[in-house]
This record gives sequence, structure tokens and C-alpha cells, in this order.
Amino acid sequence: RDPRGALEQMAGLIEEVGHRNDVQFPLNMTVCVTDGQQVVAARYSSETDSRSLFHSTSFRQLRELYPDDPRIIAAGDDAFLVLSEPLIDVQGVWEEIQEATILVAKSGQIEYKRFVPRLPEPAA
Repeated sequence: RDPRGALEQMAGLIEEVGHRNDVQFPLNMTVCVTDGQQVVAARYSSETDSRSLFHSTSFRQLRELYPDDPRIIAAGDDAFLVLSEPLIDVQGVWEEIQEATILVAKSGQIEYKRFVPRLPEPAA
């Protein structure tokens, strides 16, 4: 129901357990999840130096490059890709997701927010 909150709580729990066990930098992640309606991708590390994460800014170039690929045709106009590195044969359509950032993409709209790990709230 709340992918951003769930990811931030997961990261907070990992960091808390790691620090409690003397792990200096317990988390280094790039992650992407979907519920079929939205895509949520995050880039974060405890030492503020996570691996790279990119997303496409235009699916049109991919359709032009692979006009007969049924997977690309089926993806539709609001589709985009989330990748660890940009595709070399498709230039100029990639944007890097910054460190400690979460991206939420839905219905062709992309929103960036700061990713802040937090401990899960106690069950009621």
C-alpha cells in the first residue's frame, strides 16, 4: 500500500540492526519494485556512495530502435526503464537517480523524493 514507506522502514531496520552489531555501513542498495500501476525505485547507501541507478526519459527512442519488438510495442507510451547503467546503443535518454533518492513513476509522471530510512512503527 505504501512502497516508499515500506522501503524506508526496511532500510531503517537494516541500518539499526547493523549498527547494533557494529557494522559501520550496513546497507548499500539500488532497488526497483512495482505493483503493476506504479514503479518505485530507490538508490541509497549507509556511506552515501551507492551503485548507480538510471531511468529512461523517453520510450519513443526505444520504439524507434526496435520497432518490431512486441515487448516494446506492448509496453505502451507511458513505459520507461530503470537500469543500473544506461544502454549504450540508446544515447541521450537516460537520467541518473541521485543518491538517497526515491523515484515514483505512475501514468507517465515521474516524481523524485528524498529517501530517508526510518524505523518501523510499533504494531498497534
